[in-house]
Amino acid sequence: MIDVWHVLQYGWYCGQKSTTKMTENKLIRHGLLFPSKPTRKIRNILFNSKCVLDVGCGSGWLKEYVNGAYVGLTNNKLELKHDVMFVDLEKNDLNDIPSNSFDVVYAGHIIEHLIKPDVKNVLKHLHRITKINGCCIIVCPTDHLFFYGCADHVRPHDHGSLSELLKDFNDVKWTYTRLDGLPIALQKYLRFIPLIKLLFCSEITAWGFKEK
Repeated sequence: MIDVWHVLQYGWYCGQKSTTKMTENKLIRHGLLFPSKPTRKIRNILFNSKCVLDVGCGSGWLKEYVNGAYVGLTNNKLELKHDVMFVDLEKNDLNDIPSNSFDVVYAGHIIEHLIKPDVKNVLKHLHRITKINGCCIIVCPTDHLFFYGCADHVRPHDHGSLSELLKDFNDVKWTYTRLDGLPIALQKYLRFIPLIKLLFCSEITAWGFKEK
């Protein structure tokens, strides 16, 4: 099991140390796992927000979808491939980020690397630093066929567990990323078909808004 700050530093890329690295990387490269593009709804939220915090920002790729200010959370600035503002986790942590400071807080491929107490702790901080009426977005893999092929994966999530984690937020919604646009009832059904689950339900996106 890895350190929580290591996860926040590298995001899901820390999983590339897996013994099944070749198989997983090929699937990612061909778009069969972990779609890189946010859903249309999430792109709209990002584009229309004044200030976005990207937790575990990796290379800073999300900035492409942000029209306002973008801040990446990392402690490996050498990994950044874009000219972005960032918070150095070697000098700061989530406690140092002021409350109610970001319109959108985005955490992509983070929580699947954490044990349940750490996930709850991180979600409390994400809620705290999200502005009133702001949005928190969580993206993570589901229990697809190759989930445990990544050595750093701890727990997959689905619409039920993400809705529970985001219970402090209002108007929580979710979609399996590659099935975005389909009715939720149909998505719930399709995820039980093995091939569709692997190809189209390997990643889930959930979001909610902060009322207080």
